[in-house]
Amino acid sequence: MAASALMESASHLARLGLKLPPGEAPSAAEAYVCSACQTTQAAGRPRKDWKPKPYSFTDWLALRPGVQGRLSLCADCLPFFSMPVLLATQSLVVNREGAWSLSKDAHRAWFLTTPPAPPFVAMIGDATMQHLVWRARVSYSRELIAVQIGRSSLLIDRPWMLEAVQWARRAAEIGRALGLRVVSQHPFQRLSRHRNDLSDVAHGSMRADYLACASDHPELRDLLARLQQLGTGELWALAHLTKRKQEAPSALPIARPWLESCDV
Repeated sequence: MAASALMESASHLARLGLKLPPGEAPSAAEAYVCSACQTTQAAGRPRKDWKPKPYSFTDWLALRPGVQGRLSLCADCLPFFSMPVLLATQSLVVNREGAWSLSKDAHRAWFLTTPPAPPFVAMIGDATMQHLVWRARVSYSRELIAVQIGRSSLLIDRPWMLEAVQWARRAAEIGRALGLRVVSQHPFQRLSRHRNDLSDVAHGSMRADYLACASDHPELRDLLARLQQLGTGELWALAHLTKRKQEAPSALPIARPWLESCDV
Protein backbone atom coordinates (compact mmCIF):
# COMPACT_ATOMS: atom_id res chain seq x y z
CA MET A 1 0.00 0.00 0.00
CA ALA A 2 1.40 3.39 -0.95
CA ALA A 3 2.39 5.76 1.83
CA SER A 4 0.15 8.46 0.33
CA ALA A 5 -2.88 6.17 0.70
CA LEU A 6 -2.18 5.78 4.40
CA MET A 7 -2.51 9.56 4.81
CA GLU A 8 -5.89 9.78 3.04
CA SER A 9 -8.53 11.50 5.13
CA ALA A 10 -12.06 10.19 5.56
CA SER A 11 -13.34 13.42 3.98
CA HIS A 12 -11.23 12.91 0.85
CA LEU A 13 -12.29 9.28 0.42
CA ALA A 14 -15.97 10.02 1.07
CA ARG A 15 -15.95 12.97 -1.30
CA LEU A 16 -14.56 10.78 -4.09
CA GLY A 17 -17.02 7.95 -3.40
CA LEU A 18 -19.99 10.32 -3.35
CA LYS A 19 -18.68 12.13 -6.45
CA LEU A 20 -18.80 15.50 -4.75
CA PRO A 21 -16.68 18.33 -6.19
CA PRO A 22 -14.08 19.84 -3.85
CA GLY A 23 -15.18 22.90 -1.96
CA GLU A 24 -14.15 26.25 -3.38
CA ALA A 25 -12.10 28.62 -1.26
CA PRO A 26 -9.16 31.04 -1.63
CA SER A 27 -5.68 29.53 -1.88
CA ALA A 28 -3.74 29.36 1.38
CA ALA A 29 -0.59 31.47 1.47
CA GLU A 30 1.13 28.88 3.65
CA ALA A 31 0.68 25.30 4.79
CA TYR A 32 -2.04 24.75 7.38
CA VAL A 33 -3.86 22.01 9.27
CA CYS A 34 -7.56 21.52 8.53
CA SER A 35 -9.53 22.05 11.73
CA ALA A 36 -11.95 19.24 10.80
CA CYS A 37 -10.08 16.28 9.26
CA GLN A 38 -6.80 17.48 10.80
CA THR A 39 -4.71 16.78 7.71
CA THR A 40 -1.82 19.05 6.75
CA GLN A 41 -2.60 21.04 3.60
CA ALA A 42 0.22 22.46 1.48
CA ALA A 43 0.53 26.12 0.59
CA GLY A 44 -1.63 26.93 -2.41
CA ARG A 45 -4.39 24.51 -1.41
CA PRO A 46 -7.88 25.97 -0.80
CA ARG A 47 -8.55 27.18 2.74
CA LYS A 48 -11.79 28.57 4.06
CA ASP A 49 -11.78 30.53 7.30
CA TRP A 50 -14.76 29.31 9.24
CA LYS A 51 -16.80 30.75 12.08
CA PRO A 52 -19.55 28.33 13.15
CA LYS A 53 -22.64 29.61 14.84
CA PRO A 54 -22.20 28.85 18.57
CA TYR A 55 -25.84 27.93 19.09
CA SER A 56 -26.02 25.40 16.23
CA PHE A 57 -22.60 23.73 16.24
CA THR A 58 -21.88 21.29 19.07
CA ASP A 59 -18.79 19.41 17.85
CA TRP A 60 -16.25 21.91 19.16
CA LEU A 61 -14.15 19.27 20.95
CA ALA A 62 -13.54 17.43 17.67
CA LEU A 63 -12.03 20.49 15.99
CA ARG A 64 -8.37 21.46 15.95
CA PRO A 65 -7.98 25.24 16.24
CA GLY A 66 -5.16 26.79 14.25
CA VAL A 67 -2.97 29.78 15.09
CA GLN A 68 -4.73 32.14 17.52
CA GLY A 69 -7.80 29.91 17.50
CA ARG A 70 -8.31 30.33 13.75
CA LEU A 71 -10.57 27.67 12.24
CA SER A 72 -9.81 26.53 8.69
CA LEU A 73 -11.55 24.00 6.46
CA CYS A 74 -9.95 22.19 3.51
CA ALA A 75 -11.53 21.54 0.12
CA ASP A 76 -12.35 17.92 1.07
CA CYS A 77 -14.19 18.83 4.28
CA LEU A 78 -16.10 21.83 2.93
CA PRO A 79 -18.79 19.78 1.10
CA PHE A 80 -19.69 18.00 4.34
CA PHE A 81 -20.59 21.28 6.01
CA SER A 82 -23.35 21.82 3.43
CA MET A 83 -26.73 21.06 4.98
CA PRO A 84 -28.03 18.76 2.17
CA VAL A 85 -24.82 16.71 2.23
CA LEU A 86 -24.79 16.62 6.03
CA LEU A 87 -28.33 15.25 6.07
CA ALA A 88 -27.52 12.60 3.45
CA THR A 89 -24.43 11.23 5.19
CA GLN A 90 -25.86 10.15 8.53
CA SER A 91 -25.72 6.35 8.11
CA LEU A 92 -23.65 4.91 5.30
CA VAL A 93 -20.42 3.26 4.26
CA VAL A 94 -18.42 4.81 1.43
CA ASN A 95 -15.48 3.63 -0.66
CA ARG A 96 -14.12 4.89 -3.98
CA GLU A 97 -16.74 2.95 -5.95
CA GLY A 98 -19.79 4.37 -4.19
CA ALA A 99 -21.85 4.41 -1.01
CA TRP A 100 -24.30 2.06 0.70
CA SER A 101 -26.91 2.64 3.35
CA LEU A 102 -26.33 1.56 6.96
CA SER A 103 -29.66 2.85 8.21
CA LYS A 104 -31.24 -0.56 8.87
CA ASP A 105 -30.08 -3.56 10.89
CA ALA A 106 -30.09 -5.70 7.73
CA HIS A 107 -27.72 -3.24 6.03
CA ARG A 108 -25.37 -3.34 9.02
CA ALA A 109 -25.44 -7.13 9.09
CA TRP A 110 -24.35 -7.10 5.44
CA PHE A 111 -21.61 -4.59 6.17
CA LEU A 112 -20.26 -6.51 9.17
CA THR A 113 -20.20 -9.87 7.39
CA THR A 114 -19.26 -8.74 3.86
CA PRO A 115 -17.77 -5.23 3.99
CA PRO A 116 -16.98 -3.42 0.72
CA ALA A 117 -13.52 -3.18 -0.77
CA PRO A 118 -11.19 -1.08 1.36
CA PRO A 119 -10.36 1.64 1.93
CA PHE A 120 -13.79 2.68 3.19
CA VAL A 121 -15.42 4.95 5.76
CA ALA A 122 -18.38 3.75 7.86
CA MET A 123 -20.57 6.04 9.94
CA ILE A 124 -23.88 5.79 11.77
CA GLY A 125 -25.65 8.76 13.29
CA ASP A 126 -27.33 8.42 16.66
CA ALA A 127 -29.11 11.79 16.59
CA THR A 128 -31.18 13.72 14.08
CA MET A 129 -28.16 15.34 12.45
CA GLN A 130 -24.44 15.03 13.21
CA HIS A 131 -21.04 15.76 11.71
CA LEU A 132 -19.68 12.27 11.07
CA VAL A 133 -17.55 12.09 7.91
CA TRP A 134 -14.59 14.27 8.86
CA ARG A 135 -14.25 12.80 12.33
CA ALA A 136 -14.42 9.17 11.16
CA ARG A 137 -11.47 6.80 10.69
CA VAL A 138 -10.62 5.19 7.37
CA SER A 139 -10.62 1.36 7.34
CA TYR A 140 -7.83 -0.06 5.19
CA SER A 141 -8.70 -3.71 5.80
CA ARG A 142 -11.80 -5.90 5.97
CA GLU A 143 -10.31 -7.55 9.05
CA LEU A 144 -10.13 -4.45 11.27
CA ILE A 145 -13.14 -2.19 10.77
CA ALA A 146 -13.63 1.32 12.15
CA VAL A 147 -17.19 2.57 12.61
CA GLN A 148 -18.04 6.11 13.67
CA ILE A 149 -21.20 6.01 15.80
CA GLY A 150 -22.16 9.52 16.71
CA ARG A 151 -19.24 10.91 18.67
CA SER A 152 -17.71 7.50 19.37
CA SER A 153 -15.28 5.60 17.16
CA LEU A 154 -15.45 1.80 17.47
CA LEU A 155 -12.91 -0.73 16.21
CA ILE A 156 -14.08 -4.23 15.28
CA ASP A 157 -11.79 -7.23 14.85
CA ARG A 158 -13.93 -8.95 12.20
CA PRO A 159 -12.47 -12.50 12.34
CA TRP A 160 -12.86 -12.43 16.14
CA MET A 161 -16.39 -11.03 15.74
CA LEU A 162 -17.41 -13.81 13.35
CA GLU A 163 -16.12 -16.46 15.76
CA ALA A 164 -17.91 -14.73 18.63
CA VAL A 165 -21.24 -14.99 16.80
CA GLN A 166 -20.83 -18.77 16.76
CA TRP A 167 -19.75 -18.83 20.41
CA ALA A 168 -22.80 -16.79 21.44
CA ARG A 169 -25.23 -18.97 19.50
CA ARG A 170 -23.67 -22.15 20.88
CA ALA A 171 -23.91 -20.80 24.44
CA ALA A 172 -27.60 -20.01 23.88
CA GLU A 173 -28.12 -23.52 22.51
CA ILE A 174 -26.53 -25.05 25.62
CA GLY A 175 -28.57 -22.77 27.86
CA ARG A 176 -31.77 -23.89 26.19
CA ALA A 177 -30.79 -27.56 26.60
CA LEU A 178 -30.11 -26.94 30.30
CA GLY A 179 -33.61 -25.54 30.78
CA LEU A 180 -32.78 -21.81 30.88
CA ARG A 181 -35.23 -19.29 29.48
CA VAL A 182 -33.51 -18.34 26.24
CA VAL A 183 -34.96 -15.39 24.33
CA SER A 184 -31.80 -14.19 22.56
CA GLN A 185 -29.11 -15.90 20.54
CA HIS A 186 -26.50 -14.98 23.15
CA PRO A 187 -25.91 -15.36 26.93
CA PHE A 188 -25.58 -11.63 27.76
CA GLN A 189 -27.99 -9.66 29.91
CA ARG A 190 -28.30 -7.22 27.03
CA LEU A 191 -26.46 -6.16 23.89
CA SER A 192 -27.16 -2.66 22.66
CA ARG A 193 -27.04 -1.31 19.13
CA HIS A 194 -27.16 2.33 20.33
CA ARG A 195 -24.12 4.35 21.38
CA ASN A 196 -25.81 5.91 24.40
CA ASP A 197 -26.38 2.44 25.91
CA LEU A 198 -22.88 1.02 25.37
CA SER A 199 -21.76 2.12 28.84
CA ASP A 200 -24.81 0.61 30.56
CA VAL A 201 -23.74 -2.00 33.12
CA ALA A 202 -26.07 -4.63 31.61
CA HIS A 203 -24.59 -4.24 28.13
CA GLY A 204 -22.02 -6.99 27.62
CA SER A 205 -22.56 -8.51 31.09
CA MET A 206 -23.32 -12.22 31.41
CA ARG A 207 -26.63 -13.47 32.72
CA ALA A 208 -26.32 -14.88 36.24
CA ASP A 209 -28.11 -18.13 35.35
CA TYR A 210 -25.62 -18.87 32.55
CA LEU A 211 -22.72 -18.23 34.93
CA ALA A 212 -24.28 -20.55 37.53
CA CYS A 213 -24.69 -23.36 34.98
CA ALA A 214 -21.15 -22.87 33.66
CA SER A 215 -19.60 -24.09 36.91
CA ASP A 216 -20.74 -27.63 36.03
CA HIS A 217 -20.49 -27.38 32.25
CA PRO A 218 -16.91 -27.08 30.85
CA GLU A 219 -17.94 -26.17 27.29
CA LEU A 220 -20.28 -23.42 28.45
CA ARG A 221 -17.65 -22.15 30.88
CA ASP A 222 -15.13 -21.91 28.03
CA LEU A 223 -17.59 -20.13 25.74
CA LEU A 224 -18.50 -17.55 28.37
CA ALA A 225 -14.83 -16.91 29.13
CA ARG A 226 -14.17 -16.21 25.45
CA LEU A 227 -17.17 -13.93 25.11
CA GLN A 228 -16.14 -11.94 28.18
CA GLN A 229 -12.92 -10.95 26.39
CA LEU A 230 -14.71 -9.11 23.58
CA GLY A 231 -14.20 -5.38 23.14
CA THR A 232 -16.81 -2.65 22.76
CA GLY A 233 -16.74 -2.88 18.96
CA GLU A 234 -17.28 -6.64 18.84
CA LEU A 235 -20.12 -6.44 21.38
CA TRP A 236 -21.83 -3.74 19.31
CA ALA A 237 -21.52 -5.95 16.22
CA LEU A 238 -22.95 -8.96 18.09
CA ALA A 239 -26.03 -6.91 18.93
CA HIS A 240 -26.82 -6.86 15.20
CA LEU A 241 -25.73 -10.39 14.32
CA THR A 242 -27.41 -12.30 17.16
CA LYS A 243 -30.88 -10.78 17.03
CA ARG A 244 -33.70 -13.21 17.75
CA LYS A 245 -35.34 -12.43 14.42
CA GLN A 246 -32.43 -12.00 12.05
CA GLU A 247 -33.11 -10.16 8.81
CA ALA A 248 -31.34 -11.28 5.66
CA PRO A 249 -28.30 -9.01 5.08
CA SER A 250 -28.84 -6.58 2.23
CA ALA A 251 -26.87 -3.68 0.79
CA LEU A 252 -28.71 -0.77 -0.76
CA PRO A 253 -26.97 1.91 -2.86
CA ILE A 254 -27.48 5.36 -1.42
CA ALA A 255 -30.05 7.52 -3.18
CA ARG A 256 -28.37 10.19 -5.29
CA PRO A 257 -30.99 12.83 -6.29
CA TRP A 258 -29.86 15.09 -3.47
CA LEU A 259 -26.53 15.68 -5.26
CA GLU A 260 -28.18 17.96 -7.82
CA SER A 261 -29.38 20.31 -5.08
CA CYS A 262 -26.21 20.38 -2.95
CA ASP A 263 -24.69 23.81 -2.58
CA VAL A 264 -21.00 22.91 -2.31
